[in-house]
Amino acid sequence: MSTRTSPWFRPPVRSTFRAIRRRLRFGKVCGYSGPETIIPGGLDALSGYFATRDSPYRNVAAVIPRGRLDLEPLKTAYLPEMDAPVKRRHTDDARKKYAYLRSVLCGHPELLAVHALVIALLRRREYPPRIRKLFLRMWREEGAFLAAHLPARWLVSAATTFAEIGETPQQRLAGQSFALVFDMIKLHDSERRLSGRPNSIPFPQNPVDDRYPLAFDLDPYSMPDGDLEVTILTRLHKMAEADAVFRPLGRRMLNLLMTDNRTVFARVQQFKTPRSLRGPLATGSDTKMGNRQHD
Repeated sequence: MSTRTSPWFRPPVRSTFRAIRRRLRFGKVCGYSGPETIIPGGLDALSGYFATRDSPYRNVAAVIPRGRLDLEPLKTAYLPEMDAPVKRRHTDDARKKYAYLRSVLCGHPELLAVHALVIALLRRREYPPRIRKLFLRMWREEGAFLAAHLPARWLVSAATTFAEIGETPQQRLAGQSFALVFDMIKLHDSERRLSGRPNSIPFPQNPVDDRYPLAFDLDPYSMPDGDLEVTILTRLHKMAEADAVFRPLGRRMLNLLMTDNRTVFARVQQFKTPRSLRGPLATGSDTKMGNRQHD
């Protein structure tokens, strides 16, 4: 009996060769946890980051006059096309900032440019109290209009602004949560797109014995039957509905998450079989289902 026909001989599995090749290329351990932090300076550097915000804008009254601003005409006044784009420059002059924002949002209602300027003013260390009131009034009175017309970039900026200056705990929590989810999608998928693979197509599946561990040694998410992404979306939905002023913004951002096929929320659905949401999953209960690793 030859060696290859012997019942004791088992030819190497192809995935074993791939795993060995991958280990030789990347090393046995690609992660570590040590005294050095990924950000130089650690938590002290992070805490001081926002303390270095720029000085307040000048000439604010020249673009947003004092007194009650009439929002209605700004909804029907469309920004003209620019002969030449306005270059983005660091400035503390509100007039120059507004000119730049008008060029970025040309073709859109002027209300969107005013909204963008208000956000820019609120980003600085100090801002006139009336500017915060104006931001909240814009969303209180014209939230549906803003949510329907703002590009995604400015939806995220609005959520971040709610997180910082919202007038209720619900607004601040929802703003922080929505902004964090969108920022993480931007961060993750910007790194992912370096691979040249479309964000609508998942990475191919390697054999189980040819995969690296997650950070912090977390258990990997179960792609076929986990419900982590649904849990996140359900919690976002609850936060969006908890405050009437934030609701139009939250609903629009949640709709983007539910309809765009280029996010991790959409990609993981390609590993699952279609199912209807019933029971605890449909009602948003925190009962453990599937492989929700963080509960």
